Amino acid sequence: MRILKILFIVLLFSGVSATAASFFIPNTFVIERSNLIPAASFKVNRQIMLLKNWESWWPWNSVRKKASFTIPEREAGSPAQVRWEGRPASGMATVKKQTVWELSYEVQLDGNTSPDALSFSFQELPEGTHTTVRYEGHFETPVLGSYLALLADSMHGGMFDWGLDNIGALAQKDEAEIITE
Repeated sequence: MRILKILFIVLLFSGVSATAASFFIPNTFVIERSNLIPAASFKVNRQIMLLKNWESWWPWNSVRKKASFTIPEREAGSPAQVRWEGRPASGMATVKKQTVWELSYEVQLDGNTSPDALSFSFQELPEGTHTTVRYEGHFETPVLGSYLALLADSMHGGMFDWGLDNIGALAQKDEAEIITE
């Protein structure tokens, strides 16, 4: 009986300590990945800029049940939006800025009260386009959210690598095969 009492006290202390510590750990995170894509920047940019192309490179479609995408008639330029239902989370991305060298979106995940930020940047090089994706997000779940933020890069970073690889493969296709307006 004494061992159970000690175990209970240890577990209680651990739970209280973990909860208290979570108030000092930020619930925000940044995931950033880069890749050199051997294609012209306008081909890389187009794969992301045209919202109807997102379903083709969305990395989570390859490992889970496909997300369903809803794209309104205005599929490029601000304030065009793409909405998806499925895993890892349902949500919506709204175009904030689209230039030749940068694309940025406000991402509103269902269940969150404030949006995250997603951006892509492009640098034209002789051997291709250096492409960077950056996701600045947050977890709103009390206590657990802080710990999830610490793990966000290791949990989701590989999917961003995979997404860049998918975008690269699409951008390298012959001009006639690329999805265009």
